[in-house]
Amino acid sequence: MTTVRAILLLFGLFFLSPAQAFTQQRQCASVEVRERAESDSHLSWKKVSDQLLPLQDQDIYPDKLFRSVISVPVVVHVIWKDSADNISDDQIHSQLDVLNEDFRRLNDNFNITPLSFADVSADCEIEFCLAQRDPDGDPTTGITRTKTFETNIGSGDHYYQTSEGGHNAWDVDKYVNIWVCEIGNGIFGFATFPGMADPIQSDGIVIEPDYFGRTGTVVNSYPNHLGRTTTHEMGHYLGLDHVWGKNSGGCNDDDDILDTPPQESPSDGCPSFPLRDICSPRAPGVQFYNFMDNTDDSCMTMFTQGQKTRMMTVLNTLRSGLFNSLGCNTVSTTDPGQKKLTAYPNPFNNDICVQNPQGDIEHIHVYDSNGVSIYESMISNRSDRICITATQWPAGVYIVLIEFPEITAATRIIKQ
Repeated sequence: MTTVRAILLLFGLFFLSPAQAFTQQRQCASVEVRERAESDSHLSWKKVSDQLLPLQDQDIYPDKLFRSVISVPVVVHVIWKDSADNISDDQIHSQLDVLNEDFRRLNDNFNITPLSFADVSADCEIEFCLAQRDPDGDPTTGITRTKTFETNIGSGDHYYQTSEGGHNAWDVDKYVNIWVCEIGNGIFGFATFPGMADPIQSDGIVIEPDYFGRTGTVVNSYPNHLGRTTTHEMGHYLGLDHVWGKNSGGCNDDDDILDTPPQESPSDGCPSFPLRDICSPRAPGVQFYNFMDNTDDSCMTMFTQGQKTRMMTVLNTLRSGLFNSLGCNTVSTTDPGQKKLTAYPNPFNNDICVQNPQGDIEHIHVYDSNGVSIYESMISNRSDRICITATQWPAGVYIVLIEFPEITAATRIIKQ
């Protein structure tokens, strides 16, 4: 397998001009990493994206799972060689603040968005927390710290390997893994697209320390000092392409989002509105305020409704484990999340049983991968085990929600 280091070195040599380096124009390597995965592992983003398109039209939202806002657990792996890269907890918390503001449309600079674009902007109803429990169910700060002896560890394949001086990913189905480490070659960051991580242990986001958060070491990264690099990469992680398209751009390239205007190439700096190009020659022109363009941090203000639908579709399908995760739940001695909820047999063919050794199951609800309810039952006599006959269910992935007193727990089951 060709290393990530080789990809990013080539990216730096051929795509980062001296002028761009001087002005610190945003350098995102997500597409290059994705294309290398396609080349080496015969994965296909076009195929994955084409499968998502019909689901986007179904307007899937997680409120079908009793939540109007979905909480996504994040673990930040700080890997540092130089002490300056061992960024503070405050800097990490500031990045979580930026993500939550941007994805909830609470960012201070949203008021500069022109009305023609503000009308299609979205509160994505996605929030991010630093994980409160680790994969073993133990309390955590959601931050790991690893001292390494490798230079630019984020440009190779070692950042996600503890044995090589990096840090192993936490369960990639249940947590967004963000590695904050040196990348080099002028790269700000990159992310793995859903279904495109190669190997799966690399699934997540990698950010250069000087572009993570809005305090601490980012002060020297103007005009990309407000945490929008991670917002941009989180968009990729949740299935969004650049607004100029899946590849190099041009009017025939497309991001599969109807309310982002066609765009020939990346925007840079902080243009004056309206900005027109050959693909969008009439006002309002290109949507350079979008978090998935390439402008300065202070000019990025919005996601669109179409982008929200795309991300929600991904969260209901390719990344459904994130809204199943208990990572945002604090650990306590009375937490039903510690009751070791199990489903068996899993995978199953005919009957599926869900068991909680301590009893108290009140309500069970099952959804298919599109968020459609297929089974619901109130339990009049609280029990520690519920079995369901599922002979008629189509093969696929299902989400089981179990209500205990004062909390809801979830698990994923697979029908063969």
